[in-house]
Parts: sequence; structure tokens; C-alpha cells
Amino acid sequence: SGKIFSADWILQYGDEENPNPPYFEYRFITADTATKTGTRNDFSVFSHFGVYQGRLYMIDMCRGKFEAPELEATFRAFIGDAWGMNSNMANGNLRAVLVEDASSGTGLIQTVGRASPIPITPVKRNKDKLTRALDCAPQVKAGKFLVPAGKDWVVHVVSELALFSADDSHKHDDAADTVFDGINYALINNTSLFDMIYR
Repeated sequence: SGKIFSADWILQYGDEENPNPPYFEYRFITADTATKTGTRNDFSVFSHFGVYQGRLYMIDMCRGKFEAPELEATFRAFIGDAWGMNSNMANGNLRAVLVEDASSGTGLIQTVGRASPIPITPVKRNKDKLTRALDCAPQVKAGKFLVPAGKDWVVHVVSELALFSADDSHKHDDAADTVFDGINYALINNTSLFDMIYR
């Protein structure tokens, strides 16, 4: 354990104790991208979230190591799948696509943004990763962040949060980064988004 998050805090939805929400008020995507595909390099992660009554539900996640053309194609498809859910009113609308404006994320903003059905919002992270994790921990502990039961990728989310450490001794935190951005955007204070975004 990294002693900032506990795996026990992360609730799963889709069962009797935590059923699927009847609808989503709105949905959004966060993205954390990497530039290299080596064994020791970071992953690129796209995460799709829905919000209902003050709780953040993780709907889908894509995690992998991609060369630039594959990264672009994968991100386009991920946005397209999320946008397609707009056809069902119970899903709410896809409100935002948030991408860190650094490294390969800058390229995605420029290339995918031209064809995206929704504008891509460049995000500038003004706080260090540990501070963002500490800001998010109370929300997770309070049961306001949920992941879907039965999805293979959930193990990556739970393990990255549980192993996240103050001394940066954890191996990966790319999925955790997208969760931090999601919690900040939807749960902590929407106005804080203006501190993150280039105007």
C-alpha cells in the first residue's frame, strides 16, 4: 500500500449494494498520454466518466502503449464511442474531453481536435501529482468514486491508486492521473478547472 489510498475505499457499482445509476447527469473524458512505448515507459490512458448525485462513476478506460498514429486512432475511437452514448437520454451528454497539454497530449489536441465531435479542452496541471492525490483522497474515502464491476481494466485503476506513494516509489500512475483529473473536474470544485485550462 502507498498509504494515501486504500483499495477498500474504491466501490464497485453494478450490484445490489451499489446498483447502476438510473441515469448520468453528464459525462466527460480525461486523458494522460505518453510518448514512448518501451517496457519501462508510461502508459497512455483514456478514461470515460459519468456523474450522478455527487458521485463519479468510471464507465470505461483504455490503457496501452501506442506509437503516434495508433495513439491518435485509438483516441478518436474512444471519443467516438463515448459520443455515441448521447443517443440514449439516460446517458446524459458528453460534456468535455480534457487532455493534458504536454508531451504527446499537445499533438492529440491539435490533430484529434480538428475532427472531434466535441471540442478538446487543453489542461495544464498547476499542482504536483502528490498534492493532486491528497486533494482527491477524501473524495475516494467518502465513497464518491466508483468503478464498474466485472471489467478487466478495473484492476489497473485500483492497484495504481492503492500503490500510489508520497515518495514516488510506485511503478505506474497513469490511470490514477486520469482519475485525479476526473475527481477534480466533477467533485472537488468545477471552478478550479479554470486554473488548469489555457484560456
